[in-house]
Amino acid sequence: MAENIRDIYHLFNPDEVLLNDDLKKYYVEIDQNEINIKDLQNRLELGLETREPIKLLFTGHRGSGKTTTLNRLVSNLDSRFFIIHYNVLDLLDQNDVNYTDVLFSMLTKMLEKADNDEIDLGQTLLKRVNNWGSSIIESIIQEKGVGGGIGLKVPFNLLEIMGRMKSETTTRVETRKKIEPRVSELVNIINDTISEIEKTGGQVLVIIDNLEKIDPTKAE
Repeated sequence: MAENIRDIYHLFNPDEVLLNDDLKKYYVEIDQNEINIKDLQNRLELGLETREPIKLLFTGHRGSGKTTTLNRLVSNLDSRFFIIHYNVLDLLDQNDVNYTDVLFSMLTKMLEKADNDEIDLGQTLLKRVNNWGSSIIESIIQEKGVGGGIGLKVPFNLLEIMGRMKSETTTRVETRKKIEPRVSELVNIINDTISEIEKTGGQVLVIIDNLEKIDPTKAE
């Protein structure tokens, strides 16, 4: 049992977010916070009707509960959304992130979730991703019989390259050099991947956490 502020601090680590069962057990509803979450939910659900692309920036000081609030929001959303929710710092180096890294991470996470959910993205799109990937990455593993549905592999082992970008400076630098001149093609592939996923009925919602913690001088 906690007897002083120090004990309380160690019991309730402000850097530890609430997830899954812990979110249900320990989340404390605060009136204004619940209003904000409901406003966000209403805004997103309205987008289901208008099909309007929505971009929202969620801010707050460190330890204020941004991630927990986002987790709460996600838990309130239903199957009408195809949710890609990830922590950018799990994939990228906090001290060395730029916009192409974030776009690349979005593509890999969408492909990964589509694979896990057994969504058929179609051979045409997968071939485009393969062609784009082969022009970006020199050392890749090309899967045989690329197709959609069950058994789909993320083309060219992009997830492995994404993992290497966090720990290997050379991989980051070289990958950026190849992506930057063709970033518009990457954006088009992301948009077309979203379109293919949404044919299954769920509207794509991408939530990227901890972007505010990256070095702003290198994020341009």
